[in-house]
Amino acid sequence: MLKGTGFGIGGYGDQCQFAGAPLSGDGGVMATVQTATAINSDDVKAGVMIRESTGQSAREIALLYSVSLSNKTLTNRLTFQSRSGTGGATTSLVTVPNISAPVTLRLMRSGNTFTGAYSTNGGLNWMAVGTPQSIAMGSTVQAGLAVGGNQSNYRRLARATFNNVTIVK
Repeated sequence: MLKGTGFGIGGYGDQCQFAGAPLSGDGGVMATVQTATAINSDDVKAGVMIRESTGQSAREIALLYSVSLSNKTLTNRLTFQSRSGTGGATTSLVTVPNISAPVTLRLMRSGNTFTGAYSTNGGLNWMAVGTPQSIAMGSTVQAGLAVGGNQSNYRRLARATFNNVTIVK
C-alpha cells in the first residue's frame, strides 16, 4: 500500500508520494492498481510514472487511475498526462472514462518516446492510451508508482494498493 498527500499530481509541480527506482535507457514500469481510496479527499490519483528526477517540478509522464467525487457523483477514469519541461505545466493528454479497479497500467520508454497502455484482464489484452509522446529526459530516469489526493486546494490523504509491480528493462 502506498499513501500520498498534497495538492495532487499535476500543475507546475507534483505533491504526491512517489516510490521509484532508477531506470537507465529503454524500459518502463507496470503495476496493477487494486484499490484507490480518497481518505479525506474528493480525488485520488494512483498509477505509474516516469520522472526525470524526484524534484517536485521535474519532467514527467504518468498513466493514472483516478477516482473523483464531484457534486455527489463518483467518477472513475484513466488519465495519461505529462510535464514536458522542468517547472512547466502538466498537460492532460487523454482521459479514458468509466474504468474500474483493478486495472493494470504500463508506461514504457524508448529513447525519448513514451507510451501508455492499460489492461482490465490482468495483462492478457492491452489497450493503448493516446499516442506516443516525445519528452526529452536524461538517460537515467526514475520509474515507479505515484499516489496523491487533493481537495479544494488543501492537502489531503489518499491511499492505493498495487500488486504485480515490475520495472521493465
